[in-house]
Amino acid sequence: MGYYVEYDIAVTIPAERAPEVIAAINALHDPELMASQSHAGTYQGGVRTHVRYSWTDNPPPGGFTTMEEAFLAWRFNLYSTNEGSQFSFTWCGEKCGDEEHFFRALAPFANGSIYARGEDGAEWGYQYKDSEMRELQCIKQWVSS
Repeated sequence: MGYYVEYDIAVTIPAERAPEVIAAINALHDPELMASQSHAGTYQGGVRTHVRYSWTDNPPPGGFTTMEEAFLAWRFNLYSTNEGSQFSFTWCGEKCGDEEHFFRALAPFANGSIYARGEDGAEWGYQYKDSEMRELQCIKQWVSS
């Protein structure tokens, strides 16, 4: 089960902000916050015994220590651009999970846009501007020429 999605990502993050980005991603994994934002995890007898975001890996004890491991846990491959002064990332997952929380955590540091296309053809996106993430709606129409 699940909903397949493809992301077209044109986002950059300044390399000097890496410690703040790691801290923001680690903060997402606060157990109370995860419990309020996601329904994924392990259940026994109807009781949630382990909390996590959908299709992600929780950080090791002490939290993520590198951008690479933090992004990979959320199913994104990180790479450096502009002679190492910026980072960007690509999607390496298949099914849609709780990525919107991850995208929102990047807002204070990121510039650019993310476009998504679901398995049923639905399209949506996100744009980073002024340290905020804005949701984008895809509106298509046919016009006569």
